[in-house]
Amino acid sequence: MTKTDAPRRSVSRRALLRMMAAAGSGPALAALGADCVFAADPAIQVADPKYRRFYTGIDGIHANDANWVKQTKPRLTWPTAGELVPELTVTLDSSLPDQLDAWRKWAGDAQQIGLKYNIVQVSPARWLEVTLAHLHGDVETHWGQLRPERIDPADYVVSRGDGLDRRNFGEWVNTSYDAVAEAQVREPDPARRLQMVHESARILADDRYINQFAWGPTIIDVYNSQDWEGVVQTLGFGIASFEAYHTFLKLKPGPASARSWSA
Repeated sequence: MTKTDAPRRSVSRRALLRMMAAAGSGPALAALGADCVFAADPAIQVADPKYRRFYTGIDGIHANDANWVKQTKPRLTWPTAGELVPELTVTLDSSLPDQLDAWRKWAGDAQQIGLKYNIVQVSPARWLEVTLAHLHGDVETHWGQLRPERIDPADYVVSRGDGLDRRNFGEWVNTSYDAVAEAQVREPDPARRLQMVHESARILADDRYINQFAWGPTIIDVYNSQDWEGVVQTLGFGIASFEAYHTFLKLKPGPASARSWSA
């Protein structure tokens, strides 16, 4: 990281959180209570060298992407008194019309309190490209398919909150959270690990990092409970998936179904 002579502004953790609350999910570029600055060139300085490579270590993204810098700089400026909340951008995958219908409703509701959402639809390939590059705007949307690793809490604790994980789409940084999130991966004792997962959730909630609009609405699995027993629900992913195979192992005909089969 190259030092610059640009003016520096001290940004405390609380002030940075207020910026994020006012301007959307802006990236927190410094460790807690430290200085950070966007230089005019536009080099980025971070207080903790641990996070430097996240912003400068990959060609074409983050500080090495002029579009990312252009989007990011306004989100680190505290608004003046009476300044209107800027238009908030939502980038949607055009192959998911249910998301578009939902956002039309939410955008209409938001206008009643003075918020305006700019809803942008792009192809699935373009959506993936801008999301991975953190150019998706103020709200990140995606569909999630259940895979074996997503049953483990680390898939969410690390990928959505760790300051060095590329799937941390808000680029939120909290060193206390990162320490707990990384420690719980290494913890062999299930009870102690669960405590760490709960602690990471507490930090995340206190910082109000993620404001989740919705989960679904396509997670609807219908079955006849009179015909089948042993159905296992996977939290957030329904009851039937070849990746979450517990229902297929435990499923048995119910009393009514068993009678009809034996007749």
